[in-house]
Amino acid sequence: MMSPVCGADPGARRPVSRIPGAAAPSGRVYQFRGAGTKGTAENRRSTMRPARTTARPASTARPASAKAARRSSRPGRETDDPKLPPSPPDPPHRKRRRTSRWAVAVLLLGILMLAYGTAWLYTGLMVKRGLEGWVAQQRAQGLDVTYETARVGGFPLAVSATLSDVSAQASPDRGGWSWRTPTLRVDVAPWAPADVRFVLHLAPHEVVVPRPGGPLRLSARADEAEATVTLDRSGPPDALHVMIRDAVIDSPAWPNDPATLDALNLDYDHVGVFDLAPADASDTVTASLSGLHLPAALHGPFSSDLADAAVDATVMGPLPRDRSLDEALRAWTDADGALRLNRLAVTWDPLSLESSGTLKLDTALQPEGAMNARISGFMPAIDALQRQGLVRGRDATMAKVLLGTMARRGPDGTPRLDVPVVVRNGALWAGPVKMMPLPRMPWGPPEGSLGAVGVRPGFNVDREGSVVPRE
Repeated sequence: MMSPVCGADPGARRPVSRIPGAAAPSGRVYQFRGAGTKGTAENRRSTMRPARTTARPASTARPASAKAARRSSRPGRETDDPKLPPSPPDPPHRKRRRTSRWAVAVLLLGILMLAYGTAWLYTGLMVKRGLEGWVAQQRAQGLDVTYETARVGGFPLAVSATLSDVSAQASPDRGGWSWRTPTLRVDVAPWAPADVRFVLHLAPHEVVVPRPGGPLRLSARADEAEATVTLDRSGPPDALHVMIRDAVIDSPAWPNDPATLDALNLDYDHVGVFDLAPADASDTVTASLSGLHLPAALHGPFSSDLADAAVDATVMGPLPRDRSLDEALRAWTDADGALRLNRLAVTWDPLSLESSGTLKLDTALQPEGAMNARISGFMPAIDALQRQGLVRGRDATMAKVLLGTMARRGPDGTPRLDVPVVVRNGALWAGPVKMMPLPRMPWGPPEGSLGAVGVRPGFNVDREGSVVPRE
């Protein structure tokens, strides 16, 4: 008799059969997985596998994932299954290793804190000694500086020395001026002890300047006022940064009309060996101010409001920093030193000026030089100079005629003048026209003491408007 599976379609699903004469185990069904008609009963019995028709017991169910199984079997971790034994505790050597790591970290942190605290105390001591040394140095140079106490604080971020009742009195040969403020703070960071910051806005400042008609008394205050000095061990500071915001200056000379200033920034840097600068540059200076209001007694030839002014200059040639001002300027002049004005811009209604050029000092240590300037509003500016008596009437008329023929219309339609500006013999020249006298700088020999030696050759302006020095 042919087996039921003989002749059946090999691709069809084989029916589940029972082995004759044997009872199948409870809950299990055997399925033939033979090779069709060529298999025997023995082969079919040898290839029988139990079919999974029942679920595993809950106690032996696999975890949700292999990752969860590995996590539950890690040493030192407790499992949620109450039938599984708890993980064994960490070995003693592992606990000792973990404890030793924490101890080393705490020890290193303590050493760092102790080192920083020592550096902070040392910096505070150096600040006190530095102040005392600076005061002694200034007294030797004719400036008597005094203060009552220096209270040190500011830990941990800075060393702050708060000075009380600070004053300075200059000797007569240094101008005879005086300055006083109730409190002043000096800040130094332990990681940058060469940078000293002076906080100046904590209290008003009283300044007295002598003058022929009587001393000028000023009282100044500001919302923000700071000066940062970078010290050099061998001489004067390497850098200076001054920042002032919202300053007010009162004086009995102009009651009820104080001078105000919105912003002032000043940066001075001594050019070092590795600085990116021209080979013969020694110092750089940049300054800017905005929103200056002058009282009626000081407003000068133009309006009482100076909108903004900016200067970017480079000192060319060695300028000695270990001599007095007159001696340093004389040595700088003898070495053919010059001040290169990279940019000079002034907006003072009605005048707007932007120029660049080079200035030097003559034998009397007064400025002289030539610049190329672009000027707008020069016509009303000439009228203002005439009203103030700084320009004679005929000179004003000649200036307006000559400069008017040289002017061109700008993009906004207003006359704009591109003209060489010359500083010579204490006067300002715009092209061939002498505009106004300039104030004498507060250094050098007295006026007229050099006689004819103090007058040096000036400059000529050719037909193209170029400045040509006289031989």
